[in-house]
Amino acid sequence: MRQKGKKIGSVLLAVLALVLVMNFSVGESMAYFTTYATARGGYWLTLESSSKIRERMVEWDKHIQVENTGETSSFVRVKIFAGSAFGLLNTDNASGKWQMEDDGYWYYKDPVAPGTMTEELVISIKVPEEHAASFNVTVIQESTPVLYDENGVAYADWTMEADVTTNTQDIPVGEGGQGDE
Repeated sequence: MRQKGKKIGSVLLAVLALVLVMNFSVGESMAYFTTYATARGGYWLTLESSSKIRERMVEWDKHIQVENTGETSSFVRVKIFAGSAFGLLNTDNASGKWQMEDDGYWYYKDPVAPGTMTEELVISIKVPEEHAASFNVTVIQESTPVLYDENGVAYADWTMEADVTTNTQDIPVGEGGQGDE
């Protein structure tokens, strides 16, 4: 019986030693797995470009300007559509800042700062007599944010696609952490 008691005592001592060793390492491990921080709130950051076209007709001339209504500088371009019976000619590009490219767009060479407008682009419309009473000329404009290469030179990337996300939840800005839920 004494032998059995010694064995139980040895096993109990081994288990106690194992529990003691585990106690030291489990505390650190548990601290690692239970420590966390949370953050709440947010701030709106607008990096998109936004612009508005300004156009007016004076006789048979269409005067076009693009205003940057966004919060960052942007490059702009316009495209003018008319029926095949109408001729469109650039009659005034005195600033030399508008340039027609092979894709049919007129590109403004310089970045347009927020709250400013491009120089005027004047397009003369040749309307045949039979269409003089009713015709449509459509001008579309596009803008893209100014990007910079590794040398700090501004450029436009017209292949970028908009990735629009709308926040539908009003989250108050808090300090985060435990108890801030």
